[in-house]
Amino acid sequence: MNESGYLSIKGHQIYYERINPDLFLTAKTPIVFLHEGLGSITQWHKFPKQLCDACNLPGIVYDRFGYGKSDEWPKMISVDFLLDEARFALPQLLDQLVPGKKVFLLGHSDGATISLAAAAFHPERIKALVSEAPHVLLEDISIQGIKDTVKAFENGWLRNSLLKHHGARAERLVNTWTQRWLSPEGRNWSMVHLLPQVNCPLLFIQGEGDHFGSLKQWELIRKNSSGNKELLLLEKTGHHPHLERKNLVIEHCTEFFLRNNS
Repeated sequence: MNESGYLSIKGHQIYYERINPDLFLTAKTPIVFLHEGLGSITQWHKFPKQLCDACNLPGIVYDRFGYGKSDEWPKMISVDFLLDEARFALPQLLDQLVPGKKVFLLGHSDGATISLAAAAFHPERIKALVSEAPHVLLEDISIQGIKDTVKAFENGWLRNSLLKHHGARAERLVNTWTQRWLSPEGRNWSMVHLLPQVNCPLLFIQGEGDHFGSLKQWELIRKNSSGNKELLLLEKTGHHPHLERKNLVIEHCTEFFLRNNS
């Protein structure tokens, strides 16, 4: 059973759950899961628990500020909100939940971007990372995917889905998130300049049918970062490989984490 609670970061509450809590008492490396741009703990479904069990490792899932059960953003977010999460909020969370320990990161979409930035800003804390459908800059396909998200929310089906996970804040969350990316600053945003600082082992997962990004993201990471890099490219798969091809993703992630757990 997961262990849940709240912790305070600069006076604001973050909701988290610890997976396989007994294993935190051992020397095993925890896996920290970073959700997507409109995601939350509950939107991972059973994937984090199943992966941690397959690896026999502890895990941490949490709702970032503005999402799920956590407090609202402490201030109006800038276009660099993902970099701010990696630079400030994530290490403060790690200091409270796993002080002094290195961790594995597994991030999806925005969470994958955060994982890459965290590896650049805090290499001493990150042992290895899985980056699933990240964006290190926005492509035309990314912009169109965000515009399609706005339409899906306005048409109702996405609104109904997000209300289940975020409650009354769903509309504010979608508006804030989409407006940041569709602003002139958002369209020109990039973290490619940080990639040379990423030197830990990295597994990149991409669905060929992803409507938010292409293999251009992999090429930028491959060319600009150092360290061992691996690509898992999945046919007939969209933006959520961990849900669409769960067993295969668990298999590859388990092998990757255990191989890099020395």
